[in-house]
Amino acid sequence: MHSDPAPGAPPERPAGPAYIRVRGVEDTLAFHADIRRLYDYWRAIAPAGRLPGRIHFDPLDIPGLLPRIWLLEVHRGPQFKHGLRFRFRVAGTFIAQFQGSDPTGQWYDEAFAGRPIDGVLERFGIATQEGVPVWRRGNAAVAPGAEWRTIETLVLPLASDGTTVDMILGATVVHPVGAT
Repeated sequence: MHSDPAPGAPPERPAGPAYIRVRGVEDTLAFHADIRRLYDYWRAIAPAGRLPGRIHFDPLDIPGLLPRIWLLEVHRGPQFKHGLRFRFRVAGTFIAQFQGSDPTGQWYDEAFAGRPIDGVLERFGIATQEGVPVWRRGNAAVAPGAEWRTIETLVLPLASDGTTVDMILGATVVHPVGAT
C-alpha cells in the first residue's frame, strides 16, 4: 500500500536503476561523455596495479570537467555511522549551484540534510571499502521541494598509499527533465 509522504517531505519517486561497480571500460558505454572522460582520466593517472592518489590528480588536466567535479575526504572511526563519514574538500561551480550553496568544508550528510542520501552513502562506502568506481544514473530531486531530475554520478576512489582509500573524486551530471 502506498502512503502519502509526510508534510514537507519530498514526494516519493521510484529509485531508478541500481548503481554498478565499474570493473572496466565495457561498463562505461552508457556514461555521459563528461562522466566517461573523468573515468578515462582516473584510469590514466593510476599507477600500475594501484589506485591513484590525490597527488596524481591535476585539475589542469581536465579543465572542462571542473564545474561538475567534487572531492570528498574519507574519515574513518567508530563514532561514524558504518565507520565512515565524508567531508567536501572541493565542489565545482555546478555542484554549488546544484546544492544551492557551496558545500566545501561541510560534512556530506550535513550539506544534504533532509534529503534521502542513504543510497549515496552506500556508494561512497563501496568505493571506499572495495576501492572500485561506482556509477549510477537514476532519479533525484535537485533540491528540497524541487522537481525530480535524472542524475548521473561517478564515484572514484583515491588512495595516497595506492591501496587505502582516503579521498573520493566524483562528478555529477543532471539530465534534462524527462531524459533517461
